[in-house]
Amino acid sequence: MAKGRITGARREVATHPLRRQRLLTVAGGTLGALAVWTVAEWVVGLDLRTPASSSGQQPQELNAAVVAAASAVGGLAGWGVLAVLERFSKNAGRVWVAVALIALLASMGTPLSGHGVGAGDRMALIGMHLAVAAVVIPFLYRSSASRRDRTAA
Repeated sequence: MAKGRITGARREVATHPLRRQRLLTVAGGTLGALAVWTVAEWVVGLDLRTPASSSGQQPQELNAAVVAAASAVGGLAGWGVLAVLERFSKNAGRVWVAVALIALLASMGTPLSGHGVGAGDRMALIGMHLAVAAVVIPFLYRSSASRRDRTAA
């Protein structure tokens, strides 16, 4: 029984830096989106809004809390998808990159569609999506089990 405890303790210690790295990755993506939002709002002077999806809707104000929450949720979702892939695939990192790029393309539908916002709003929204992706995709890929196994060998 003591042997099982040691193995469990080693596994827990080994995954702690990985969790920390992935949490920092999600935080970095969130900070990237907030940086784009800050520049658009405070430097450029835009009053950012999200496009309305139907004719009965009005564009909604886009504040820092919404940007932070959406970015964090997106990063955490990416982490979750990678964790599932690591359980079921030997090439989890590569598969994850493909899934992440498809998700990024799909997420562009929001800033590119709808009505009631100008080109500046759309460009800022696209910039926020790309800022999160520029941090989350490569850093979660680097942390993937298949990538770690390859570099350790």
